Amino acid sequence: MDTSYINAISHYPRFFIGGIVAMLSILAGCETGVTTPDDIPYVEQIVVSCLLEPEKPADSLRFSRTLPITEKYDTSKAIITDLTGTIQSGDSIYPLRYVSGIRYQAVGLTPKSGKVYRLNVDWHGKHVTAVTRVPFPVSIDTITFFKAPNPRKTGDNYYRMDVAVRPGVQEVYGIGYVFTNGAGVPLPQGELNRAQSVARSQDTLADGRAHVISRGDSPLEGPPPFSGSVSLFSFDAPYYDYFLTYAHGDEPGDRVLANTGEKIRWNVHGDGVGMFIGRAIRQITL
Repeated sequence: MDTSYINAISHYPRFFIGGIVAMLSILAGCETGVTTPDDIPYVEQIVVSCLLEPEKPADSLRFSRTLPITEKYDTSKAIITDLTGTIQSGDSIYPLRYVSGIRYQAVGLTPKSGKVYRLNVDWHGKHVTAVTRVPFPVSIDTITFFKAPNPRKTGDNYYRMDVAVRPGVQEVYGIGYVFTNGAGVPLPQGELNRAQSVARSQDTLADGRAHVISRGDSPLEGPPPFSGSVSLFSFDAPYYDYFLTYAHGDEPGDRVLANTGEKIRWNVHGDGVGMFIGRAIRQITL
C-alpha cells in the first residue's frame, strides 16, 4: 500500500464493523478473535487488493472474503477459489483466473501507463466494481533536507526531506526511503517499499512542482549528508483519500480498530472493500 494498503489488506483481510471498515493488523496481537457485542452483524464482503503497475503482468491480484471479527483469523477460511470476473480496458477484456491462496491473475494483461482499467467481479451473488488509471513514472526533480524539530526528543540535529516532482494530472505521489546518516548510522524509521508521505498533483506550488515531505513525527537524525535510496510512488488519484482516512496517514497497524469517525475511503464499490489502484515506481540512490 504500499505499499501501505497492500501490507494491510492483502495478507489479513477480515471484517466490517458498524459501517466502519476495519482491517486486521499485520501485528501478531490482532490475529486472535476479539470480544464484541452480539448485536454487531457480520457482513460478508469481497476483499480486493490489486495493484496495476506498468509493464508488469497482472498476475498477483488478491481477492478474499471477510470473516467474523470474533473468529481467530484463518487464511484458509478467507480464500475464494471460484470468483469470476474481468478487467477491461477499451475493447480489450482480460478474464480473471485463480492461481493459489488468495491470488488471481488477469490472463494476458500487462498494464500500460495512461490506460484506464475497469474491474468487474462476481462471487456467490455479490458484485464488485472499480476503476483505475495506471500513472506514468514521475522523475524526481530535487531532493533537499531541512532542519526540523523532533516531537519525541530534544536537540537540533533532526531533518525532514523534501522531494520535489514535476506532476502529472490527477495523480498522488508518495515517498519511501532508507538512509544512513553522515556518521554511518543506519536510520531505523525508513521503509523503501511503502509510501510514508503523500502529496497530490493539484497541490503543485508556484514553482510548478509538487512537494512530498517526509513525516514530521519521525524526522531523520543527523548529521548529514544522508545516503541511501528513495522510492517515488505515483498512484491514481483515489489513493489520496485512502491514505488520509486509513488511520489518517498514521502507521496503520497502530489504529486499525480505532473509530476515527469516518469510513475508510476505498475505491471499490458494491459488495466489497479494498483498493484496485494503478501505481508506478521510480527509485534513485543518493
